[in-house]
Amino acid sequence: MQVKVVLPSGEVNVPVEPNSTPGHLKENLKYSIRAPPKQIKLTCEGRELDDIKPLAGEPNNVADGAVLVAERREGVVEDESFSPKSSPPPAMIRKEEPPKPKKPKKDVVRPTLSEGDVKKEKTLSPGHQGWAVKSAYLEAKSKKRHMAYLKIENCEEKKAYPEHEDFSVVLPLGDPQCSPVWTAVVQQLEIGERASFTLSRKVLDFNPESLAPDDFCSTWEVELIRVVEVEDVAEDFQQLLEIESSGGKDRAEDLDAAAVHWRVRRWTPEGTFCIASSRERIAILPGYGLVPIEDQNAPPVQVAVGEGQQEAVELIAARVGPGGKGHLFLKSQALKANRPNGCVIMDVELAEGAMNTSSLLQEGRALTLSVVGPFLAGAAGVGLLWQFVCLGKHLHRTLRLVPREGQGSSLTTTQRSSELGKASESMGYRAYETQTAVNEYLHFHYGPQSVQLQMAVQGASQVTWGFERVLDVCFNHAVGWEHALDVGCAVGGNTFALSSRFQHVVGVDTSHAFIQAACSLQRTKSLPYLLPGRGVQESWASIPRNSQPSRCSFACVDVMDFMHSGSRFDLILACNVLCRLRTPRSWLSSLREALSSDGVVVLATPYAWLEAWTPAEVPRMEEKRT
Repeated sequence: MQVKVVLPSGEVNVPVEPNSTPGHLKENLKYSIRAPPKQIKLTCEGRELDDIKPLAGEPNNVADGAVLVAERREGVVEDESFSPKSSPPPAMIRKEEPPKPKKPKKDVVRPTLSEGDVKKEKTLSPGHQGWAVKSAYLEAKSKKRHMAYLKIENCEEKKAYPEHEDFSVVLPLGDPQCSPVWTAVVQQLEIGERASFTLSRKVLDFNPESLAPDDFCSTWEVELIRVVEVEDVAEDFQQLLEIESSGGKDRAEDLDAAAVHWRVRRWTPEGTFCIASSRERIAILPGYGLVPIEDQNAPPVQVAVGEGQQEAVELIAARVGPGGKGHLFLKSQALKANRPNGCVIMDVELAEGAMNTSSLLQEGRALTLSVVGPFLAGAAGVGLLWQFVCLGKHLHRTLRLVPREGQGSSLTTTQRSSELGKASESMGYRAYETQTAVNEYLHFHYGPQSVQLQMAVQGASQVTWGFERVLDVCFNHAVGWEHALDVGCAVGGNTFALSSRFQHVVGVDTSHAFIQAACSLQRTKSLPYLLPGRGVQESWASIPRNSQPSRCSFACVDVMDFMHSGSRFDLILACNVLCRLRTPRSWLSSLREALSSDGVVVLATPYAWLEAWTPAEVPRMEEKRT
C-alpha cells in the first residue's frame, strides 16, 4: 500500500507493506527530516503512531492512502550527520512473509546404504581392544544378540554450540528395525576407538527424494565404548542380570538400561523402546514391555494391586488377556541398597473378574496410570513417558503384581527431576509466562523434525518419540470422535493436530502467554518467533496442514477446577501436566467426571516432581507419604 507523508520540506508518497511498522518508516525518513528515528514524531489524524506495532494493525490502523505527518520532536534541532548527501537510495519497506505450509511428505522407504554413504576419515585415538564378532552379529537368526554403546558428536554443531554435550546411543546390532547408518559405523570401529566419519544426508534425513546420493553434509565423531552379548528371548532373565553386573567401575552407566532395552524390543517386536542419554529421559513407545509367559502352567499370583503396599504400582494395563500371565523386569537405583543388582523380577496376572480402573480410583487406591515406571530408567534415565491408560472400555483391567521369592514386597522409587526442571524450580508457574518460554514451546511444537531428532535415539526403528507417537495412541484407542480435551495444551500443537479427527477440541492451560500464542496461531495460521539460543534469528510456526482450526477453542483456566465443569469428552490428553499439579491424585480421581461413557485418557509426563509445583507434603505418585 501507499501512504502520503507530510515532511517539513514538502509531501512524498511512500510505498510500504501493511506489516511494516512506523519504526521502519522513520528509519527511511531520517535523512529527509535530518534527525535520528527516535527523535521523529509520526502522527496520523492527530494521534501519534506506535513504533513497534504494524501500520495496518491495532492500534495504528493506517489505511491505504492515509496522510501521515512526520516532524522533529519539540526541542530537537537538525542533525547534519543525517544530510541528504549520505542518504541511501530509497527502497520499499518489506517484511519477510511467513513460509507457505509444506505439503505432507509421502511415506518413503529407508534408503539402502552404499559404500560412499559412510566414509571413515581418520582415527582420532587408537583402539585398545579388538573384538571378533563382526561377522556374526549381523546374522539375524543367531542365538546371541549384540548391542553397541556409542558416544556421538556432530562436529558442525559442536563448533557452533560448544556448550552442547555428546549424546549416547544404545544400538542393537543386526536388528532390522535399527538405523543401518550407525551399524555401518560400528563395523569400522574397534572397542575404545574414536574416529571421524562423514555421513550422507541421504541416510541421516530419511528423505532420498530431495537429496543427491553424493550430498554429504555432516561430519561426526564416534566412539565405540563397549559391545555386549545378550541371549535370545528364550533365555532366563538371570542372563540379563549377569551381563549387567559383569562390568567394572569404568562400565558405561547407560548399559544398565541397554539390556532392558534389548529385552523389551525382542519381547515386543511391534513396539519401539527408545533410550536417550543419562542427562535426558527414557521412554517406551509404543511397546508395553510385558508379554505372556510361555509356560501357562506357572502358578498364578494372588496379590492384587494395592494390596499390602500403598505406593503406586507403575505397570498396569499390560496386553494380557483375562487370566493371562507375564513377567515384569524392574530396575532402579533405589533398589540397589538392598538388592545386589538393583533389579527385581515380578510375576503378573490379569484377574478374570477384575474391577475397572474407575472403581480403583474411586476407592482412593494409589494407582499410577502408566505402562512403564521409573524403575526402568535405572541409571540411564531421569524420567519416563506414561503412554497408555486404563480409563477406556478397552483397558478396564486390574493387574496383579508380586515380587519373586526372596525379593521382598516393597518397591520404592527415588524422586527424579530433570535439569530443566531444576532451572525453573524457583519460578514455578511464572516460568511459563515469559516470552522466552513461548519461543521455546513454539519451536518445540512447530519446529522442524530435527528438533525431535535431537531427543531421539538414532538406533530406534522410527525417529522421534514426540507428538506423533502420542497422537497415534489417541487415534488408535479413541472410540468417540466428537469432543476432545487437551489439558496443558501450551501453544496448541496437539490441539490443532487432534482437530483433524475430532469435531471439537478444547485446549486449556494455566499460562496466559501460551494461550495467547495458541489463539494467534488459530487466527493467522502462522506466527513468528525467535529461535531459542540463536539471538535474534526469526522463524515461523505454522499449524499442521490437515488441522481444522475452526474446531478448536482455547481457555486459560485452572486445570484442577476445569474437570468439574460438567463437560464430557471422548478423549482427554494430558502431556507434561501430572507432575505440574498441586494435587495430582485428586486430579486423577476427577477424570471420570469429564469422561464420556467410552472415553479414553492418554497421559504423558517427564516424571519430574518439583516443589515449585507439587508441594513436598502432597502425596505424589512415586512413593508413599504419611
